[in-house]
Amino acid sequence: MNLLPCRTVLPPAVAADVSRRMIPGGSGAMDRRTGSGLLARALLAWLLFLPGWASAAAADAGTNAPVYLRRTADANGVIALQVAARELIPERKNRPPVWLVGVIHLGTAGYYTELQEFLDARSLVLFEGIGAENGDFELQEDEFSLQDQMASALGLVFQLEAIDYRRPGFRNSDLSFDELARLFGGGGADGTAGTAPSAPGGAEFNVLIQMMRGEGFFGGLARMGVSALASSPRLQATMKVMLIEMMGGLPPNLAEIAGMPDGMKELMDKLIKARNDVVVRDVRRELRKRRRPDTIAVFYGAGHMADLEQRLCRELKLHPGEERWFTALSINPAAAGLSSFEVGMARSMSRLQLRALGETSSGKEHPTEAEAATPAGPSAE
Repeated sequence: MNLLPCRTVLPPAVAADVSRRMIPGGSGAMDRRTGSGLLARALLAWLLFLPGWASAAAADAGTNAPVYLRRTADANGVIALQVAARELIPERKNRPPVWLVGVIHLGTAGYYTELQEFLDARSLVLFEGIGAENGDFELQEDEFSLQDQMASALGLVFQLEAIDYRRPGFRNSDLSFDELARLFGGGGADGTAGTAPSAPGGAEFNVLIQMMRGEGFFGGLARMGVSALASSPRLQATMKVMLIEMMGGLPPNLAEIAGMPDGMKELMDKLIKARNDVVVRDVRRELRKRRRPDTIAVFYGAGHMADLEQRLCRELKLHPGEERWFTALSINPAAAGLSSFEVGMARSMSRLQLRALGETSSGKEHPTEAEAATPAGPSAE
């Protein structure tokens, strides 16, 4: 089961236990009459949540939630998705700054090289990875990973292939396998079944598990989609345009997406907050030490950062300082061979997906000055 980033594999007993709690009966079967709708929701959840591309559903975030994703464009028609790293400065002068370094899990090799250099300059890096206490994200050779395969199909790089987590200053700051199992009412790593009712959003999450592991009906569809992408450069370019447009148009707070199913909202909120609890605890502990690191970085999916920034500022008396933006992926649609019609269709499809989720006017683009005068590549609009 892949949970941010996604090459740490749950022990089979734990994965089965979580899956049982997602769907009554534990078989993973579901009504095919609702299958297409659930698949669409699961695909969106993979984009919004598992890769960490969405902002956390903090209940008190409001419309002023900090932004960690933006879409930019230049005068040459190149559009890009950028991810923020933001410095949080303690009120007390003798304490180190805390950098929140957002990341998406698919990007260019250059993107991850820049991130690695930035992280290596920090004394302590607290990173995400359920059960990866030693920074080991190795997969079995025959294991399918949707994120890994998607990155390859798009000509991009998977985060866990590009970032070296075994650096001396890197330390895991996430839930353990047992903590994850308990979060869903399971019995821990031995997979002992409990009697808790199925979790809200269970159907969607079960589809998500199948997709990420390439299993079952929906996993088969995911494999077919990845194969189609890998065989078509034009489709790859179209997908990149859609990813940039969709991710750049998301509101910083998922709570503002009114159309997200209630169960999925609750599920995401539960997972994000539980994992952020671990980070806040670890940062607090470091700031209170006598021998503190010179600088601290929190390296997590961008989806965690709005909630984390607000909590750290509120609970630990930090305030925003410097920020940097890293370009995760970019494309010149015209140079990639896409027609104005194809670009327009890709943008329309992205907006339809956002609209289907009830996306509000708070989802904003962040054009450059050049974009204000020049459209971002060819468009049918």
